[in-house]
Amino acid sequence: CCAPLLLLLLLLVLQVVPQPQPVHDGAADQFTFLLVEPTLPSRALPKVHLLPNSATTQQHVAKSSGSLFFWLLQQRADAGGSSQTVLQGYGFEAGVDAAAGSGLLRVVPAWQVVLPGQLLGLAAKDATEPVHSYVKVLGDRSLKYNYLNPNLLFVATGTSPAEAGALPAEQQQVSVTLLNTVTGGVLHQQLHSGCAGPVHAVVSQNWVVYALRDVVALRQQATVVELYDASHHDLSIASILLGRTKHSAALSSYSSPPLEVLSQSFYLQHSIKGISVSQTKQGITTKQLLVNTVSDQVYALDKRYLDPRRPLRAKVTPEEAEERLMPYHELVVFNALQYVTQDKQVLGLRGVSVSPTVLE
Repeated sequence: CCAPLLLLLLLLVLQVVPQPQPVHDGAADQFTFLLVEPTLPSRALPKVHLLPNSATTQQHVAKSSGSLFFWLLQQRADAGGSSQTVLQGYGFEAGVDAAAGSGLLRVVPAWQVVLPGQLLGLAAKDATEPVHSYVKVLGDRSLKYNYLNPNLLFVATGTSPAEAGALPAEQQQVSVTLLNTVTGGVLHQQLHSGCAGPVHAVVSQNWVVYALRDVVALRQQATVVELYDASHHDLSIASILLGRTKHSAALSSYSSPPLEVLSQSFYLQHSIKGISVSQTKQGITTKQLLVNTVSDQVYALDKRYLDPRRPLRAKVTPEEAEERLMPYHELVVFNALQYVTQDKQVLGLRGVSVSPTVLE
């Protein structure tokens, strides 16, 4: 009975795709996984195996095959020898290939995106992240509708650290792309001139925070990008309470609404080598960015400091004060009391794994 499982464990697995919805087999909930083998010169499409492979999981995947997607990434050179970052998206045909005998799924190509430059950073959204509110209430009681796409992918390409020494600072650049991994559609692109990698990023709810090197100013730069649904212009608390709105909360990754993109950049007081974000069970508590510094410490940075709506003036209005917005300042100072590691170091720090608690 363990032979199929041992066979799958011995496969050269390139990617493990967990499925967010469990399968109920009558006694317990069973989570399923898709094991992706890399493509070969003799095989254009990757092989994908179902784990565990049982009649119940096969039936579950057959019913939901139309909503299952995954993507792969590779580096290659173009005709001129320049580096390219290629992302290829895949879907599935209905059912499981019974002839394979090992839960082999039939894969079909869905989309392809080619980005110029070396891959510098990559971050995907956690599809299981809880969302407490679909809107942001502003100080004047108007609403902004958050663009909450669980299939959001951040990709940064451009000048790598190895190439930075051979190019003048003004010619170095980093291109940032936000993709919808279901359709391959480009949601937003932004170019940073005079910057280089590596790029550290985190995606949460309707926003992305990423950090890169400003080679002109010789400082670490952090940029925040927030996405809002721009089709809800007349959305307000009063219109919802009085039933005067025709908008619904339905969201589909197959079609993207017009987006309102807000972005702002800051300089960080200290250089960093990684970013993650705090999690809570219901997603109510204000997010904290857990920043890994080059001194092997972890700093808890309130997301409010990286708000693209921070006003560009010395004094805030009463409406902005009600939203707890702070006047914009280009430098984000690290408060010594906000270090999670206090005065200690975590030698060899490579990342932070976050898990929610029952407290908010």
